[in-house]
Amino acid sequence: MQTVIITPPESYPITLQSIKSNLRVTWSDEDADLTEYIAAATDFVEHGLGRKLLTQTLQVANYIPDLLMTPLAGVIGSFDGYAWPIPWAPIQAVNLVEIETQIGTWSPLTITDDYLVDVPGSMPGKIYLSTSALAKWSVALNYPGNRPRIRATYVAGYGDDASSVPAMIRRNIRQIAAWMYENRDAISPPDTILDLSYKVWRL
Repeated sequence: MQTVIITPPESYPITLQSIKSNLRVTWSDEDADLTEYIAAATDFVEHGLGRKLLTQTLQVANYIPDLLMTPLAGVIGSFDGYAWPIPWAPIQAVNLVEIETQIGTWSPLTITDDYLVDVPGSMPGKIYLSTSALAKWSVALNYPGNRPRIRATYVAGYGDDASSVPAMIRRNIRQIAAWMYENRDAISPPDTILDLSYKVWRL
């Protein structure tokens, strides 16, 4: 399941000045490197916690598993509804849910009739598909073995600016960026550097 960032956040959870203050760096020669460390540290924390921090629009597609299929080129034999956990949290809104009606061709589903969303009531959020959603799946019979896919376009993140991100997570990003600055030849930071955030925020 691959996530595509449609609209990235406009900034990072920590500022260049905050990491420079933390490192006692007063010169500007390394600003580009420090900005890269902030970006890398943000990615490290987001993937470690399963969360997106600042507001961004994402799109993810996934095959629907565990369907009962007939031998006839993958036609649905039985379907009792399906709950799909949406990757990444926290989710602000689900803008669009689609089903693949032909290979590479997507058709929008109708909320309430075809699906419901549990956002932000559950963590992670969920999309609940009804039987009517699968009735729209019509991939040609000359593509045997093909299975239904659904695709969601949604907004995730705590908010638009750094102040909306929990302080402990911002602190971790600052620590990791500083570690990267001070250990430039290392491949990646140790997982233990995220220990506090893992215990409280990891999904």
